[in-house]
Amino acid sequence: MEKTIICLSGPANTGKTTSVRKLYELLGGRNMVDYPEIVDYVKYHDCMIGFSSVGDPNSAQEEDLEGMLKRDCDIVITASRTYGSTVDILERLAEQYHYRIIRYSLIYMYDNIGEELFSLSHEGNIHFILTIIDKLIKGKSL
Repeated sequence: MEKTIICLSGPANTGKTTSVRKLYELLGGRNMVDYPEIVDYVKYHDCMIGFSSVGDPNSAQEEDLEGMLKRDCDIVITASRTYGSTVDILERLAEQYHYRIIRYSLIYMYDNIGEELFSLSHEGNIHFILTIIDKLIKGKSL
């Protein structure tokens, strides 16, 4: 399997961390609702998947992401803004550690339109990313 970073890209406060957290918990990670960010690993179908929701400027993004790449995760799920330093860090580390990047512009809601639609947007993100993960594990082309 080709080592891959799946990056949820979006503006500030659009649910990147929430989608990463929900996917992490779905794949067996512990409940992280009380933590602002996730940096952890899970085993999924003999595949090591790293999760880092740290993707804001001036955060620990570089250290956390590099730690996962050094640990040789098969897949890393992370977050970043749509441009700027967070994208630059992601691209530089991916090249340095020989990972390909799949950037995904997540589904999000700008306005507070209710919990049901908010949850639905995260479910769409999770389903899409799970499809990518399953194709990577099965060796299917994307």
